[in-house]
Amino acid sequence: NYMALAGVRWKQTDAFQWIFGAFYSTGFDDDMFLPAIGFMWEPSDRADLVFAGPIIRYRYSLTDSVDWIAGGQFSGNRWLTEADYNDGLGVTEREFSMTAYRLYTTLQWNLAEKHGVFASVGAELGREVWLKYPNGLEIDRDLESAPSFEIGYRFRF
Repeated sequence: NYMALAGVRWKQTDAFQWIFGAFYSTGFDDDMFLPAIGFMWEPSDRADLVFAGPIIRYRYSLTDSVDWIAGGQFSGNRWLTEADYNDGLGVTEREFSMTAYRLYTTLQWNLAEKHGVFASVGAELGREVWLKYPNGLEIDRDLESAPSFEIGYRFRF
């Protein structure tokens, strides 16, 4: 599975830019293509707001090196599994998919101009799982919301 994202920004003013683009993925249910329109707004030197389709993010710089970020975005993926399920069919493949919409809050420490480490907490909402068997049988289930935790390293181009 793969994802491709392409876009351009048109700077209308020093504080406001339009975003035009497209998103394509094979990892969310069926293959998905979404044209996108959005904006980036910088109301001050310390804050910015990005809205691009299903992605929304607000960032506020608490200090010169620490940012607080809040946002929402799609999460999940699709996997092709292969195993012997002891069903007499030998090694078979099954497709498994899990999708959700993640709301999160993040603290990010910017180590240098393009490098940062972060910790996020949030919630996965609208969670669904989907399983497709080799014989064509498909199972689709809604799941309860769940907390999410993430730590990581971010490199900005």
